[in-house]
Amino acid sequence: MKTSTVIVFGIVLLMFSVFCHETRGDFVVCGTATLVPGPGAQDARFYYVTPDASQMFLVADAPTHIYRSYFAADSQEWTSRESLGFPDWATTPFVASNGDLYYAQHMLSPYETKIYRASPTAGGWAAGVQVEGLNGPQFEHNPYFDGQDLYFADHSDDIMIADYDPILDTFSEATYLDSINDPTAHDIAPWVSADGLTMLFASDRDGGYGGYDLYSATRSSTTSRIWTNITNLGAYVNTPDDELNPVYASGTQTLYFSRGEGTTEAQTMQAPVPEPSITTLFVTGIAGLLLAVGHRKRRIGQR
Repeated sequence: MKTSTVIVFGIVLLMFSVFCHETRGDFVVCGTATLVPGPGAQDARFYYVTPDASQMFLVADAPTHIYRSYFAADSQEWTSRESLGFPDWATTPFVASNGDLYYAQHMLSPYETKIYRASPTAGGWAAGVQVEGLNGPQFEHNPYFDGQDLYFADHSDDIMIADYDPILDTFSEATYLDSINDPTAHDIAPWVSADGLTMLFASDRDGGYGGYDLYSATRSSTTSRIWTNITNLGAYVNTPDDELNPVYASGTQTLYFSRGEGTTEAQTMQAPVPEPSITTLFVTGIAGLLLAVGHRKRRIGQR
């Protein structure tokens, strides 16, 4: 291999490590978002995908209904949607690690939206039951339960959190997550990583690309409610349109989210999230440069 080729290779790796992670925080998207393939993924509002990216949950129609789509390995596409049979105006579904399906149920009388939980059965899920005790003001939506806390957004589109008591199987009164919420903006659609240390959410705060953008935040431990390092995920993901409902599927190292307005015009998008950390990429880049230097010294010594 020519010395110049090795040098270029090392420089490219080093530049990639810097560019890919510059101003991106700890959650790194390093590829342009593309449409998720298959009839089940489009013309509906995406809300959740399982960690292994085998099942996707979406909302479509008016009144809204919750649907599920499966990933077909042979065609590499998402299959046509199937209705889960929940009542009219059910929306914002999320499936917890224990199989419980949380969703928001909109009601016309009284005019409000409340969070419901449905237990898994052999054929799907039982009828949903309202989650009591949250005392969210009138409208509650976008639930996410990590086994310890229930996150959701309220009527003013601020993220709230409620503690879970596993003995009583109840939730505490919800409080605002002040370290995330921007008092001048709307913050919704929380998702928390399996280790509990990274949150993704959508916000229309100042400094974005327009509409709702996707952001990441981190915390030092699972018991802390102080989230820091709030970072826009960047132009690979965000556009002047609305980007909503971010979910990371660790099994495929892919970020899934929804783009666009409404449920019939919305697009389901995906973007790669590489596994290597910034340290790995930086070391790889430096290694390439050292390889180039060593290669050059050997060539000089052979002259």
